Amino acid sequence: MIVKTVAFGNWSEAFIENRFQNRINIIFSDDNNRGKTLVVQALLYALGNNPIFPSSFDDYNQYFYIKIKVGRKYVEIMRKQNTFSVLQDGNLTIYDSTSDFKMFFNNHIYKLPRYHYDGQIYHSDLSLFFQLFFLPQDKRNTSNIINPGFTNKEHFIEMVKCIGKEDVKASPDEIKQVKEKIKEFQNKISRLLKRNQFSKMNPDLALRVQPGFSNIIFQQFEIKLREADKQIAGLVNKRNRELSRKVKLESLITELRSLNQNIEIGKIICGDCGSDRIVYQSGDLSFEITNDIVRRQILDSITSQINYRLTLITEYSQEINSLQAKYQELLKESPDEVSDIILYKDVILENINSDLKVSEYQVEISHLEERLKEIDESFNSEIEKGKILINRIISELISNYLKIDPHSEINIDSLFTTMKQTFSGSEGQIFYYAKLVAIAKILKIPFPIIIDSFREGEISTHKEQIMINGLKLLHRQVIITSTLKKQEYSENKYENLDRVNSIDYSDITTNKILSSKYKIEFDKLLKKFNITTASA
Repeated sequence: MIVKTVAFGNWSEAFIENRFQNRINIIFSDDNNRGKTLVVQALLYALGNNPIFPSSFDDYNQYFYIKIKVGRKYVEIMRKQNTFSVLQDGNLTIYDSTSDFKMFFNNHIYKLPRYHYDGQIYHSDLSLFFQLFFLPQDKRNTSNIINPGFTNKEHFIEMVKCIGKEDVKASPDEIKQVKEKIKEFQNKISRLLKRNQFSKMNPDLALRVQPGFSNIIFQQFEIKLREADKQIAGLVNKRNRELSRKVKLESLITELRSLNQNIEIGKIICGDCGSDRIVYQSGDLSFEITNDIVRRQILDSITSQINYRLTLITEYSQEINSLQAKYQELLKESPDEVSDIILYKDVILENINSDLKVSEYQVEISHLEERLKEIDESFNSEIEKGKILINRIISELISNYLKIDPHSEINIDSLFTTMKQTFSGSEGQIFYYAKLVAIAKILKIPFPIIIDSFREGEISTHKEQIMINGLKLLHRQVIITSTLKKQEYSENKYENLDRVNSIDYSDITTNKILSSKYKIEFDKLLKKFNITTASA
């Protein structure tokens, strides 16, 4: 992926940066607060990142645009709040949430890794994924990811292990389930063997019919039923929500097609103002659909969303059916301790059938043990590969660090420092740089390295030059920001560097990057997406 243009603003004022090149780009100024950080934040936000803007910036009322090159194709994205409009191959598609846009990102920009953590499978969040190549200015902490919350450094490490893999395979949770199933069959066999002696009198029967023991059995059984019922109810609610969205989208298509017929018969105007402009509003964006081509594109976009909802509804239905089957099995297979009492009168028939059941259970155990062996081998192999990959990155990280500070005595044995070992100042900046470069070199993911406030921690000129040379060796797009001292600025520090595209922001008014001089050009971008002032 190569960044070509970043823009943000509204119908009154805006800013557009289209000077990026496919090499090292240094956005610099002779003072702070010239908008360098806002440009970097806008770049990632347009790609789906969580908002990280300063509180003084009114991002709520702004549009954010980015043009990128993915392979040989260009993709243009316009975002306002949580609504995304995407232009690709001449087609316009609208996504009403960040989760829907994540689906587009995964299908058309880069396949996001799926990883295991704490017995569950996660589809990497965009904000976590971006930290593989993006370092923001604020909230840095070398002992954890930026802005930890739902995810943390363990999520990041597991995500790194899965980069480039086809998909996750057996999880620790599946291993646990198979072992529990084996144990379940073994217990059934044990009970069946005991029941073969039942006609001679089972000494456990008296104990099993005691009220206290029976209550425990029934309580445990009730917990299982309630948990299964809770899971089914949750999935039914999800399916109903998606069904409701699908029906609304189908209704919207009907309205738009009906509107199309009306337009072909005559002309529609507003009864209040007399305007013949027709606007379709989706989330936080409004599109003028008087144009026939735009209307068809929006219909295609809505149809795509309907198909996506159908897929979700089908998946939820399959999960519900599976859980309902398990629920019915629970009802049928009431606790065996209770069954023993009920079946006492049929003990002779039970003795006849028990031998057959024991054989069946032994066959099932054999199959499960084979599966367990396969899972263990596969999972252990993946764990080992993941450890090797992480160790390669750590080794590269250490090498990168020592190239910049060869006399350092710091101890690095992970992608993150310990809480007590948190680096700050120049140490922290070098650590982050060394890690980003190591990840880029080992994983080779096709994204530019983006570092805001490249000289954080008072990096010396000598160390900075080593770092820039290291970035050149990656042969990929790099976007970094830097604030120069007066003497450095007067000496044209970055303009004289080989293979560096220097972009000067010194002429931008302090704390006022948005300007009316970009209004006409930004209006053209908005109209390119058929966005109207109705949403401004």
